[in-house]
Order: sequence, then C-alpha cells, then structure tokens
Amino acid sequence: MFRCIFLLPLLFALIGCYDTDLIKSLVYADNSNQKKVDISQINFNRLNSSKQGKSCVGRLLNIPIQGSSSILDATKNGSVNNVFLIGYQTHWFFLFSKQCIVVFEKDDSIFTDKKINTIIKK
Repeated sequence: MFRCIFLLPLLFALIGCYDTDLIKSLVYADNSNQKKVDISQINFNRLNSSKQGKSCVGRLLNIPIQGSSSILDATKNGSVNNVFLIGYQTHWFFLFSKQCIVVFEKDDSIFTDKKINTIIKK
C-alpha cells in the first residue's frame, strides 16, 4: 500500500500531459489534395499574422463538458470568411482533454513556393 502511494504520482507524471502539433495537422479546407499541407512551403510569419479562428471543447473522461469544436464556431470566433487551412490541436492532462479546431483565412502569401501560389489562385 505504501508503495502505491509513491507510484501513483509517478504514473500520472508519465502519462499526464500530451499535446498535438497544430502545424503537423494542417489540411486544406476543400480537401482538394487529399493530403496534409507541406509545411516546408509555409511562411510561418505570414501564417501567424493571417486571420484565424479557434473553437475548443473541454472533455472529462472523453465526455464533452464545455464548449464546441466545430468549424462553424471557429470561423465565427475569428470572423474568417474564406477558410483555406484547418488545423487540429489536442491537449491532454490526466483525465481532462481540450480539443480545438483552428481555421485560417485564405492568403496567397502564406506559401513560399511560387508554384503553389499559382495553383491556389486557380
């Protein structure tokens, strides 16, 4: 019993926190390429300064308890009119999780490759 008291906090420390990377989860809103965005072609300064919206839901034991993680709510929260990129974030802490959807407005200057910019404009 005495050992369990010390092992339990260690177990929580090992499995307690987990985050997903927003950049690695970026997909095109129109799903035209059927694949994730090539992050090597993104100008991150432009991406951070572009118009974006976020919507999150808090969960306890995977049961929604607060908020909403819908694309419509994210566009409304950020006043985004023309969604181009969608990203997903998840933060886990013990039994609580927060799942977010982040939408980015279309901006041709986000990509550094000229070929990609011409494809986007079509």
